[in-house]
Amino acid sequence: MIVNFVGNFQQGYVGEVADETHLAREIESLGHIVRRIPRDEWREHVLNGKLYPNIPKDLKADINIICKWHHFFDGQFIKGLRARSEAPVFYWVWDYMWDNGFPEWHAEMIKAADLYLGNDVRNPEYKRFENCYYFPFDVADTNLDTYINPKNEYEHDVTFLGSLLPHGDRKEWLQEIGEKIKIIVYSWNYQEWDNLRFDARPAVYGDKANKVIAHSKINLGFSVEPNCWG
Repeated sequence: MIVNFVGNFQQGYVGEVADETHLAREIESLGHIVRRIPRDEWREHVLNGKLYPNIPKDLKADINIICKWHHFFDGQFIKGLRARSEAPVFYWVWDYMWDNGFPEWHAEMIKAADLYLGNDVRNPEYKRFENCYYFPFDVADTNLDTYINPKNEYEHDVTFLGSLLPHGDRKEWLQEIGEKIKIIVYSWNYQEWDNLRFDARPAVYGDKANKVIAHSKINLGFSVEPNCWG
């Protein structure tokens, strides 16, 4: 298959490798052709009609994937992709999109898409749409090393790799557990965990993250929101 993939192929917003990069590699490993189309170039192309270096003149494809970005402010960015490619468009979102309300731009993107793939479709807000499918984003890149710890030589008893965010209940649960058991936290905003008296350290990604987990007796995981279901 030929796949047009519109997204961020540089870095995530806190410096990690962008999720789209991992996904594109995995799709290619299955033998498909992936056209990586930077989201900012696609946005400007739709708005002004100009061609940009990473947008092919011929966009005909078997399928399109477009990832959420708040600068895609309505459905035209999906409709244009469908028209140029003559193929269905999957709108793929891995975040929990309720943030003191449901973003209207997100709703417009869902309506324009052939299928919405997301973690959060159990939220009652999605009942007004008929094209939503629960599709968790959890993904592991086969290029990452797998660390084996056959001798059970652990550096940490309990670790948590995650952000301190004002959603869900991870902060409350971790504080409760931390009263009894020391938790070492790795996070991009580790200073905020440090303010809560955790042993907090800068975030680790990829191979480094796998190594931390392999050398922890227990690694805790919390969804930001329970509506993510998994």
